Amino acid sequence: AYRRSMQSGVLQKAYMFGTPVIISESNRSEYFQDHHTGVMISCAYQFDEFCRAINEIVSNWEEYSANCRSIFLKMFYYKALKKQFIDFLQKGDT
Repeated sequence: AYRRSMQSGVLQKAYMFGTPVIISESNRSEYFQDHHTGVMISCAYQFDEFCRAINEIVSNWEEYSANCRSIFLKMFYYKALKKQFIDFLQKGDT
């Protein structure tokens, strides 16, 4: 749960490996789904919030992991975006 984050690719890399994330309210991404691909905590970064988030993820690891991998394959894997890319390139030719 970064306090500040740039376009580092951390979220995509985590999803690629099927790794659920803990994210703070201030860094919520459009690719993150609370209680689906990880757990969101408040900007207060309280120890008990981290503990609850970790326990939830560990208790539901297989489901969270599968959800993360699915998001990666749909949104970030190049083969899933190949048609859109080819269509974009072809529009440039006209």
